[in-house]
Amino acid sequence: ELMDSLISIIIPTYNRSQLISETLNSVLNQTYINWECIIVDDGSTDNTIEIAKEYTVKDSRFKLKSRPSEKQKGANACRNHGFKLSKGEYVLFLDSDDILESSCLEKRLNIFITSKNIDFVIANSSYIKDGIFYNKPICEFSSDYSSEAYLKLFLSYKLPWTIMSVLWKRTVINGFQF
Repeated sequence: ELMDSLISIIIPTYNRSQLISETLNSVLNQTYINWECIIVDDGSTDNTIEIAKEYTVKDSRFKLKSRPSEKQKGANACRNHGFKLSKGEYVLFLDSDDILESSCLEKRLNIFITSKNIDFVIANSSYIKDGIFYNKPICEFSSDYSSEAYLKLFLSYKLPWTIMSVLWKRTVINGFQF
């Protein structure tokens, strides 16, 4: 049953001690409960690791890993490492300053159920600044664009969506890397 599917949430992080709790709390508060959250630290020098460790103790669905030292520093190496360690049938890449709405995973997974033969679901993302939620999409493009038009935008780096906007079916991105 699809609603039992494991979702892997992969979060690269570096010196985010001021923000990461809010991000991890938003994962913890999901209405959909079958998830794993892999936090990949990129060599933080503040107390990001200590804070993340508290979550792994509180809830075993959180896992804290470090970017392998032979891999180049940066969020993409952390995402690739997290993906390699993940087990979910579905994958969400999240940054350590992002916040998920509590029904985010449930709503996105429901689209996979109601729409057959889709490989990923894109949802809008909005800004929160100084505690204020701006209910305005970060990326705005016409909904009547063709697939080809979106592809052209994407390839010209006028990205029609953000990394955290997409819930991927694992089989679609297996073998690819950031």
